[in-house]
Amino acid sequence: MPGKISAMTSAMNDNPGIMLLVSNYIPVRNGTRINARVKNLGRNDGEIIPMRLRDYWLNNHRPGCTFCFRRELASMFEVMDIPGRLHDSMLWKYAIVRDSLYLMNRQLVIYRRQEGSTTNQFSRKTPGITQRLDGIDEEISMYQKFLEASVELGTTPENQRLIMKRLAFLGRRKKYLSGRNILMVAFFVMMNLKYYPTVRNALSDIYAVIFLKE
Repeated sequence: MPGKISAMTSAMNDNPGIMLLVSNYIPVRNGTRINARVKNLGRNDGEIIPMRLRDYWLNNHRPGCTFCFRRELASMFEVMDIPGRLHDSMLWKYAIVRDSLYLMNRQLVIYRRQEGSTTNQFSRKTPGITQRLDGIDEEISMYQKFLEASVELGTTPENQRLIMKRLAFLGRRKKYLSGRNILMVAFFVMMNLKYYPTVRNALSDIYAVIFLKE
């Protein structure tokens, strides 16, 4: 959409603390606008707000086409890169651990989702326990790498503590899911809701234990 580059560049020039600025977008599939459950996505008031690790963890919530970032951020690939992780996703992570990721609440991009896309939340299936445990192992590995490279990445002390808390949560989550005890998993989920990206995601752990044993 016209004006994206100039609007985001101007905002970054006015705010030197921003390493990565992301915008909202209009999701479209087959030429038709669709709904997407993404926080703040519908806002178009121009306010620029910080995106903090405690709210998003290391989960990317905007496609790369909405990004505007400083060259310095790309140099973090020389510090640490994770094979198999998309580069836009890594840039998001580099920025959020140093509290330099911000959202411009303007819909500056038309984002075309393709049928069968991995971003198509409507066609996703809830993974079984084994697949879910494999995913937790991958997430644990990623958080450990970020913790080990904290100094080089410029991670704030508070975010280092949050990463350690996240690792502890993931370890407990793996333990309870491995036990496949519905009551224990339900109790764990209710006590740890703040660590899940959404309530729906949290409840999917309970669903998986009841209906998707493997």
